[in-house]
Formats: sequence, structure tokens, C-alpha cells
Amino acid sequence: MIQTVKLAKLVLSDINVRTRGEDLIEQFAADIFARGILQNLVVTSVKKPRGSYGVIAGSRRFRALTLLAERGDINAAEYDVPVLILSGGNDELSEASLAENFHHLNMSPADECRAFQYCLGQGGDIDAIAKRFGITRRFVEGRLRLANLAEPIFDALKSGEMTLDMAKAYASTESHERQLMVWRSYGANSYHASADTIRRVIANESMKSSDPIARLVGEEAYVAAGGVVDRDLFSDNGDRWTNPEIAQTLAAAKMEAEAQRIGEERGLAWIRPVASNSTWEVARGLFHVSLPSLPLSEAQLTRIEEIEARLSIVSLEMENEELEEEAWQALDAEHDALSDELRDAGQRCPCGGLVMNDDTAPIIVELVPLAAPVPTPSAPLGEMPYRSDSWTPDEVRTLRQLFNDDTPLPEISEALGRGLQGVRDKVCTLGLRRHSTRPWGELEDHELIQTYGKESAATIAARLGRSCGAVYTRAAILGISEAAAPPWTPWEDAQLRAGFAADIPTAQVALIIGRPHAGVYSRATKLGIKHASTPKGWTNAEIERAIELAEAGHSYTQIGVILGTEGFSTRTKSSLQALMRRTGQGKGWGRVWMPEEDELLIKAYRDNASLTPLRNRLGRSVFSIRWRAEYLNLRGTHARSKGWRLGPDWSEADEAWLRRDYGKIPTPELARQMGRTRAAIFTRANVLGLVHEGRQRWTPDHLAALRIAHEHGISLTDLAAALGREVGALHKYAGKQGLVFGRRPRRPQPPTLADILNLSEAAKGEGEG
Repeated sequence: MIQTVKLAKLVLSDINVRTRGEDLIEQFAADIFARGILQNLVVTSVKKPRGSYGVIAGSRRFRALTLLAERGDINAAEYDVPVLILSGGNDELSEASLAENFHHLNMSPADECRAFQYCLGQGGDIDAIAKRFGITRRFVEGRLRLANLAEPIFDALKSGEMTLDMAKAYASTESHERQLMVWRSYGANSYHASADTIRRVIANESMKSSDPIARLVGEEAYVAAGGVVDRDLFSDNGDRWTNPEIAQTLAAAKMEAEAQRIGEERGLAWIRPVASNSTWEVARGLFHVSLPSLPLSEAQLTRIEEIEARLSIVSLEMENEELEEEAWQALDAEHDALSDELRDAGQRCPCGGLVMNDDTAPIIVELVPLAAPVPTPSAPLGEMPYRSDSWTPDEVRTLRQLFNDDTPLPEISEALGRGLQGVRDKVCTLGLRRHSTRPWGELEDHELIQTYGKESAATIAARLGRSCGAVYTRAAILGISEAAAPPWTPWEDAQLRAGFAADIPTAQVALIIGRPHAGVYSRATKLGIKHASTPKGWTNAEIERAIELAEAGHSYTQIGVILGTEGFSTRTKSSLQALMRRTGQGKGWGRVWMPEEDELLIKAYRDNASLTPLRNRLGRSVFSIRWRAEYLNLRGTHARSKGWRLGPDWSEADEAWLRRDYGKIPTPELARQMGRTRAAIFTRANVLGLVHEGRQRWTPDHLAALRIAHEHGISLTDLAAALGREVGALHKYAGKQGLVFGRRPRRPQPPTLADILNLSEAAKGEGEG
């Protein structure tokens, strides 16, 4: 017999078999507050407190009522709760509690959807329904969307052929036409396609609301033009626009109008609007054109001189180690502002050379000229006798002209009627430098092989009439390396001093003189000079080491840790990024590609070599190398035998390390130890055929065993043991397939994979019998 008991007289009994019931209590409490108790609780009398009853069935209803009482929505001492009072031993009462919970059956998703649809059809309001049931408006909208699925899809959900997750994937769009198109290809079978696959296929012809084109157009304008928005009610991936062609048309019109406005403001004859995230493909067919610069006015020239003078003073003041932090910051801000003004005032660098930021800019061969020193006389000079081999002024003028015209030195020698060695000596004496585009001859290669590493690249370049960068690159093509760095020449020191004083990126200075980037800072330390843009608190030795680590492929985070362990300050990622920007590491300067560089790039692709050392040697950016490789039609010819084209090489020791630890320690930790990204670890492991313990490939037998185990009540633990997989990973994968195992007892004799597969055959045999 059902009777009522005051809520204050009820307590939760230990006999109640449901020990967990906190899930969705807020939602349940809201429903009880709106409708009251629809089903009685089952209770039994308890000794303490006197006159109280213990709840053995209906614990969630009791917890919801208690929550309402704690909030003050109801009065526990006055609120009547309908109950059924049972008496008996603990075993009988526990069995009654089990029966009440065990035979409880939740509504199917399809019934739930139709019920919400019915409530709304009876004049209900979505917000009112959500409030009464204690759920969100989005939840109600989601169930209504499911109720409105195309008929064959909803029927599959209703019959249990399809999981709720699969149904939600189909309901990611309101269009029945699109739902049925995907349904005909995939159906309800999650083994053919997962819910994520269905969602991606449906979204394939639509546009994300977060797409740059969508953000440019705006949803209001898109809808006004007839566009339809599919609200994604089942994930956080954002809404989708089902008419992308409308958005693209609106974006094109908007960008054309903006292009016309900018063209009129700046006097531009033509602008190409690009509605895309990537400009790589759009830039095809476009080439940089260098136009002659307009002559600077007297006022501009005067201002440039003032800026250069002030920059020199600011740079010297910033080197004062006793300077207060606030004063240093002010000087640093002034330095940046003056540098920006100088760049805008005619694009001229402090050394007087024109700065060009496109791929047709000239190769810089020297920053300051330095001819061979004239000997200082130790005594008054007497009358010099006439020498027939003396150089006349006309010969010197002819030499300069032919040299600047890129005439080969042997031809200059022949034109002047002088020996080749004499011409070379005169070129060095006059301090002539040039960038030659002529092919290398056998004699030049032979001399380079004989002298490279013994003499500096600057000395060899002067003798051969080529740039230091060309010599440096040609040595790489011939496979020549320096056993030890040759002594620095006065000309190199002069370029180094000029570059540091003129605030030219040190990576560019290194290329001009044909030395490694890190070696530039080593020499600067010996000369006692600092770069104009050296950050406060950094030493040349520390910068040299940081650049060495960057060229070796270490991440900024890893570099900071290594510097700390080697006695330097532990640097942050942001400070290292700022340093590399200032030094020009990994950055190009828009100069033309030399034939030697093209040949070295072709050789790298032909030999399947990594481009990382090549990038550092040429001082080119990643994008510059990719563009040049495409221009030379070199894409797709690299086997990646040592890793990704522009990533650090994988040595044999690295691979042995990976084989030893992959799958045995967490991948993020392994990546940190090896100084690589997680993606690099995964990619290399796949190349080597390594299988992570938690990432075995799913074979057809394993997929079949997963389905059979779910149908035959096999526990997840037994299945994991049979498949040799982790329980957690298996649980996650099964959930993605819409298979929920829940709590299942383990079998006394754990089944093998063969045992599980045989269950399906046995079931077939019984059906045939």
C-alpha cells in the first residue's frame, strides 16, 4: 500500500544496491520541482533515527528531493513523499532493491526523440520544455533534429540497427537530400564508416562558419542572400553554411570593392583579390619586377644622415651595462622607431646599399671596399727605375671595366697581354669584388679543391673573381669540407665590423664573407665587437652556441634548456625567437638564386639528401627553398631517407634510440628527450615499421572479435587480453564504434581470439539447425 512520509524522515539505506546516482541530479531535481514525484520510493523502517525510514529503491529521487530542500525550494519537514514500506530481513530487502534497479529499462533514443516532438506539438515551447526537464535548449533542439531525420535513417535508429552517435552524425544537417545521399553510400553499419566519417562526408560540400570567407561575409549578409545555416547541435565544431557558392560570391564582391578603393587611394593600376588562406597557388604566374628607385630629395638625404648618426649614438649608449632598465627600454624603443623610419625613407641601409626585398635583388659581395695595403716606406724613396711590366692607368681602367662586365680572368689576361697570375694579383691589390654568373671551369674546381679549408673563402673568391657565397656553395657541391677554420683576413674583419655597426643581420654578414653563422660571433668575440641589435644580457659566446643548436635542428624550448645546462642563462622560447629574428637565422633576403645554389639544390634532390644543412649553408628560408624546388620541377623526387626534407636528419644513433624506447615511455616524454616534435616521432616510427603498444593496427579479425564480444557478453578485460591491447585504448575505440560494454563479469577461463571468433560460427550453426 502506497502512503506518504515526510522528506525529513527519510535517509539513504546501506541496503540500497545503487551506490552511484549523482549523474544528472540537477536535471532530475528541476523535473521533480516542476511535476512532483511521479513514482513512489521503496523504503523500510530503521532504528536510528527513531521514526525514520531507509530508502532501498529510488535513491536518485531521494537525492534530487534533498537537493531541492537544501536550496530552499521545498520544506523537508512538510514535503510529503509517496513511499511503499517493505519489511523483512536484509537479504530480502537487498534483493528487492536489486529487482527494482535491475529491471529498469531506459527509453530508446528514438522514443525519447518522438516524445519531445509530441510535447512540442501540443503547444509546448522549447524553452519551457527545457526548463521543466532541467535540460538545455540545445539538448531539446538536438532531440527534435533527430526526430526529423529522413525516414529510413530514423527507422534504423528506432530498430536499434544504428547507434545514437551515428544518428547524430546524420543529423548534423537538416537536409534530407544530403542525409539520404550519404545513407545510400554508408547505411547504418559503423564498420563501414564511423560517425566522424559520416559527419565529414556530410560537411564536405559546406563551409564552416569559422572559415575566413564566412567571417568576411558575415552570417547576416549570407542569410539575407538566401544562404542556409546548418546548426551543429551535437558537437563543438561550429555551424556550417550549406551554400558556400553564395558566400564566395559575396566575398568576391566585397574584396573587389575593397581592391578598387585601395587602388584609388594608392594609385595602383591593378590588384588581384584573393579569398583564400594560402597564397602559394595564387602566386603562380606572378614574378617580381625591380623598378628603378626614385631619386631622394635633399630633405630625405639629410634626414637619413641624421637617423644614421642618431642610431650610432643610441647603439653605443645601449652597450652601457650600468644603464637602468627603464632607460635601456626607452633607447631600445627609439632604436626600433628610427630603424623603421630609415627603412621607409627610401629603403636604404646605413652602408649606402639599396635594400631590395624581392627575388631579383642583387647579390651583395662586400659591405666596405678594402684594397691591399700600400707598404709604408722605411726610408725616403729614391728615383725608381722604369719597369716594362708596370700597370698603366689605361690598363687599370680596362681591367676594371672587363672585371665588372663578368669577363673570365683568362680572357682579361689575354686582352691585356698579361699573365693570369699577374691579373689575379692586380685584382686583389685593387680590392675588386664581383658576383660572377659564369659556369665553373675545371681549373677553377681544381684550385678550389686544393685551397679550400687552407685559405678563407674570401681569399679564394678574390683570386677567382667570384663572390664568397659562390665559393662557399661550390665547395658544398664538390663535397669539400673545412677540417679547421682558416685564418680570418683583414677584408673579412672589415666586412664583419661594418655589418655589425650597420645593424645588418649576422646571418647575411656570414653569407657575404662565406663563413658559418656561428663562426661570425666567435670572431666578433675575439675582435671585441657587439652587434648593434644584440639583446641586453646576451654575450657573443651565448649567441654563437644558440645558433649552433638551432642549425642542428633543436627546438627553441630545447635550446633554452641546453644553454642552462652548459653554464649560460636558461632562456625562454620567446627570448630565443626574438634573438633569431634579430640575427636573421633561417631568413632569406630576396636575393637572386645563383647557378651554384641551383646546382646544389638539384644535387640534394638527386642524392635524396636532407635540405636542413643546405638551408643553413645558403642562408635561405624554408619558403624560398620550396619555391625554387618547384621552379626547377624538383618536387616529389625525394625519398625522405633521413626524415622530412626540412627537418633535422635522423642519424643511426637516433633511430636506435627510437627503436629502443618507442612505446615503452610516453611519446611526449620521448619527444622531449630527443629534442623533436611528437609528429616527428610518430612519422619516423611509421617509416621504421615500429608499432606502439597502444596503437596496434586493427585487423579484420580484431574488428570481428570486437563485435562478437559485444554481442555475446564478453567483458572488456577478457577481450583486451585476447587481443593483446590496453583496456583503456580498447574502451575508447569501442565507444567510437558505438559499442558500450558496461560492467560484465570476467569468465573463469579467459577466451582466446580464436575462441571469440568461433562463437560467431557456433551461432550460425545453431541457426541453421
